[in-house]
Amino acid sequence: MQNEKKYFASANTEKGFVSYFDEIYGNLNMVYIIKGGPGTGKSHFMRNIADEAEEKGYSVEYFYCSSDPLSLDGVIIEELGVAVIDGTAPHTYDPRVPGVREKIINLGENWDCKKLEENKDEICRIVQEKNLVYNNIYNYLSASGRVEAEIKMFNRKAIKFEKMQAAVNRLAKGWKTGNGFVKKLRVIDGISHAGHIVYDTYHNLSDNKYVIHDRYGVGTVFIDMIMKCAECKGLKAVYSPGCIDVSSVVGVYLPEVSSSFVICDDDGVDKKQINMDRFVDVDIIRKNKQKNRFARRCLSSLYEGVQKGFDEVYELHSELESYYIKAMDFSKNVSLLKSVKREIFI
Repeated sequence: MQNEKKYFASANTEKGFVSYFDEIYGNLNMVYIIKGGPGTGKSHFMRNIADEAEEKGYSVEYFYCSSDPLSLDGVIIEELGVAVIDGTAPHTYDPRVPGVREKIINLGENWDCKKLEENKDEICRIVQEKNLVYNNIYNYLSASGRVEAEIKMFNRKAIKFEKMQAAVNRLAKGWKTGNGFVKKLRVIDGISHAGHIVYDTYHNLSDNKYVIHDRYGVGTVFIDMIMKCAECKGLKAVYSPGCIDVSSVVGVYLPEVSSSFVICDDDGVDKKQINMDRFVDVDIIRKNKQKNRFARRCLSSLYEGVQKGFDEVYELHSELESYYIKAMDFSKNVSLLKSVKREIFI
């Protein structure tokens, strides 16, 4: 659906794979954890439950795979405080209070081990190749993080902090006072085989949509100032870390004032544009012109390597899925799905 609440529950970053499962699912009433290999129907299982929840009038949050945004990692039925998630590697998730707050759904019980054994060598080869490709991807992402850090470092000297803060203060002037500052993590920024993705969820939820155009890596400073103003006003802030540098914040949604601020290249007519060029010293930027150009070329090459790596992973994963699909008895998945639905929607 066009306006579904889309997020990521993990990220491919300069530090490797990062899972946000604890932050996102850790305080819910019930979490159903699906175990099983690739192609065993985990995404279909979650999508089916989400569809029924929406048919019954519930609000649903969708969390997509950081490597394949066509594949679900989890769904949350907001009013019920219930989640159904993919708890297999790399984002392995195990029960904290087994049987009470979490239940395991094992789709692995529905495959034919003999059929998988017949293709053991090929399955092992594919898994090994995927691991090697992921290692290369994370090497490229690590280098990308260092280059981005360099860009931020030499452009930070050009930031006109007082002018930037004054602009933020003007935006925040009309905000009402909330009931206390609370931060909530919802990731909209990710890099995958489909490229760099910034979900439009924050903007879809807001009346006041702000797009931050950022050529020099200074936009996160602007976002930090927005977050600080939200804290001073006692407003709830939903925030998204960056997909390379997870210590930076690249988007924030303030539901109590229906406003969102996201660093991206969206030029939609319903969105207000904030150009970070306004807040940098042109002379200092000019002095760093060669450094910026060289760094951008490096980033472009590194991102190309990341993209090719994810393309390889996608092909290998599809090949791996084919073996598991042939070994599955999906009719047993249907029976299990009906049982879980009865529990959730009683």
